[in-house]
Amino acid sequence: MRKTCSCIAAVATLLAAYQLFGPTAPRETPSTPLRTAPWVPMVAQVDLNSATVNDLTALPGTGPVTANKIIRLRTQLGRFDRPEQLILIQGMSERRFRKLALHVGVRR
Repeated sequence: MRKTCSCIAAVATLLAAYQLFGPTAPRETPSTPLRTAPWVPMVAQVDLNSATVNDLTALPGTGPVTANKIIRLRTQLGRFDRPEQLILIQGMSERRFRKLALHVGVRR
């Protein structure tokens, strides 16, 4: 029973991530001007596929627990194809991901 629940939870998480970041239809250009994002200082991006725990804990809002979860997910996936896969981490909200996404990337 416990395995079934964890499998269902994993599938639900994957579906949610696909809905958030999967392929989408092109959007029309809005007729109202877009607000510009606040200025963000240039920060060297950390490659998720080669980052160590120390590299990840240096990122804002990321402690040792989250850094270990990122590395554990990287091990399960083999490698990250895109930063959006971080949303699969338990406890990673969309808001927290957006803050973290400014500082991480995936080199090919």
